[in-house]
Amino acid sequence: VMTGDTFKLVLGGHSAAAGHGAGFNQSHVIEAGHVLEPVFAHLGVEFRAYNFAQGGMGTAQQALAGMDLRGKETDWIMWDSSMTEKPAFFNNFFMRQALIAGNRAPVIMADGIQDAQHFHDVAGASVAGAGQGWTPMTTSDEQAKTVPWAAQYLV
Repeated sequence: VMTGDTFKLVLGGHSAAAGHGAGFNQSHVIEAGHVLEPVFAHLGVEFRAYNFAQGGMGTAQQALAGMDLRGKETDWIMWDSSMTEKPAFFNNFFMRQALIAGNRAPVIMADGIQDAQHFHDVAGASVAGAGQGWTPMTTSDEQAKTVPWAAQYLV
């Protein structure tokens, strides 16, 4: 990320990720945008959050479009469709397309990424998600005291 650049956070997923039942502007990726936009602005970076999740269709259809649908300049891509797309190949295909079909190699994120270590070891991808080391998991009160205040008691 460089000053004067744009940072794009993109989500693909099912209807719950799209905010159906709660409201699109209350979906977690849009809320992340509300929180992170002023932080990035102080760094001179334009922050954009996009929610491309949709109900009724899975992410396989999105992945077939490569990054033409989700944006070729994506910096961080999230997959949240495990409720409706159980087989690992859906997540795998979505992430492979994100890595090869754009102009940037985004950080890939999803709970339970199958072969996450493989994406990192073989493709050199930056992988984020629960238990991937980017957010410390709180295991005890003593351990919580060893991490920065803002990250204490994250699960």
